[in-house]
Amino acid sequence: MSRPLIIEVLLAGHAPDSIRHAHGDFDAWFAASNSGHIRFQSTDLSAGEALPDQEASDGWIISGAAAAVYDDITWLVEVETGIAAAAVSGHPILGVCFGHQLLAQALGGRVTRNPAGWELGEVRAELTDEGQADPLMNGMPATFRAYASHQDAVVSLPPEAVLLAENSAGVQAIKVGEKSYGVQFHPEFSLDVARAYTRYRRDQVRQEIAWPEDGGNGSSRTLRNFISQIVEGAKDDTTVV
Repeated sequence: MSRPLIIEVLLAGHAPDSIRHAHGDFDAWFAASNSGHIRFQSTDLSAGEALPDQEASDGWIISGAAAAVYDDITWLVEVETGIAAAAVSGHPILGVCFGHQLLAQALGGRVTRNPAGWELGEVRAELTDEGQADPLMNGMPATFRAYASHQDAVVSLPPEAVLLAENSAGVQAIKVGEKSYGVQFHPEFSLDVARAYTRYRRDQVRQEIAWPEDGGNGSSRTLRNFISQIVEGAKDDTTVV
């Protein structure tokens, strides 16, 4: 029986109340990138909901969170095992910020507090040679602008992971296997959301902040490219609506 293409947003947390009330939550920001070919639905891992069956969707997006992946989080161990299995099996995955770190840790990488400090506001990142050739980064310049809000980082890549983008603060994007990606930046952030996060966190940051400019999120193409890969790789018995 045919069904529409589905992306499951795995909520590892939620936006702060003040931001959520003004701008919505993570799942709404991801869904805003929809080209019309995809149905988005959500599973709230942070509320104890079980990791969904891979067969119930055509890909997963793992959201950000205020927590750290090395924290003692009740649901994390079982979810890590499931994410690792899904990545190995070839299920398309895009981990964003906390989701990027979770994917890396689940597959054998290492995540710590970033010795370079916070990345908050607008940052610059550079594609590696591998990144310039990867479909996730299709159409992006070698140096691109992105929005960030994090103080942890992947400091050791999983075995066989490919580094796609980096900057002076460390790893910015990776690929593991054929269809699993992690990005440290936030391709789902609008300018308003990026500025709201910068205001929200600026008192925690003891360093210079690059406030987002009114030039758009240069990394948003990665999210659209991920969705395009799912559409293009859809199974023959799946109906795109």
